[in-house]
Amino acid sequence: MTREKIILSHIKRDGLGLEIGAGCAPIAPKKHGFRVHVLDHCDKNALIEKYRPHGISVENIEEVDFVWDGLPYVELVGSAMWRARHVSRRSRMVFHPDFLPADDA
Repeated sequence: MTREKIILSHIKRDGLGLEIGAGCAPIAPKKHGFRVHVLDHCDKNALIEKYRPHGISVENIEEVDFVWDGLPYVELVGSAMWRARHVSRRSRMVFHPDFLPADDA
């Protein structure tokens, strides 16, 4: 089973979610019916500029709902959104474990 299938097997497509660092390869894309907000280090246009010169497909890049500016995630997205997330917040945490709040470990 692929990493994506494992992650998607644990989420509800209609559950409100937050995908962190989707970049050019979202795990739970909006175009596939996921109710997800995207948090990344820059907006969609900047992501396209980042990936296109490297020959990476950019058609899967999603609109970015929250651009991370160094604030704790809960402050950036709001505490209600943080508590309600269901989708793939942890999908990118493998690469950023220090961002995971202690109560979610």
